[in-house]
Amino acid sequence: MIAYLQGQVKQLNEKSLTLLVGGVGYKVAVTGTFLSKLKIGENIELEVVTVVKEDAIDLYGFSSLHDKRMFQLLTTISGVGPKSALNVLNTASAEEITEAVINQEPAILQTVSGIGIKTAERIVLELKNKITKGIETTVSAGGAQVDVFAALQSLGYQLAEIRTALKSVDNRLTLEEKIKLALKNLSR
Repeated sequence: MIAYLQGQVKQLNEKSLTLLVGGVGYKVAVTGTFLSKLKIGENIELEVVTVVKEDAIDLYGFSSLHDKRMFQLLTTISGVGPKSALNVLNTASAEEITEAVINQEPAILQTVSGIGIKTAERIVLELKNKITKGIETTVSAGGAQVDVFAALQSLGYQLAEIRTALKSVDNRLTLEEKIKLALKNLSR
């Protein structure tokens, strides 16, 4: 499985790019937001998810490990395939999706083509369960910020990023408030 690629942008298409790596061109589907920032000839690094199907091998690329992790979480939800997950990330950032999940607000997800109200609600419910499951197991282990660390780690953030984001977060806040503030700090 291909998990990471580094190379030169050879071609830009409507929903994908061709990345030249060691003389081989890889077609990688990316979000329109990311695609709009790229230039032909530019050297880039991509976190990649490889999806193997009966009739194709598709690559989905992301500029950060956090976006890749959100894509992977989204594709674990029944009714959300790789193309829908990429469309979700094209509509909202991983931080906005996380905030919508924490606040239980599926409205942002309903704007995505192919995602109806029931699927949006399912995404919010199932992602909340996945995020809180990671929190509950670490809360039982104890520690002041362990629960927030676990939640942010389950979303793909690195420990150093989390520590920096939590420096300005008040310990007296609720778990959800801490996570929201940390996410705002991480998105800067």
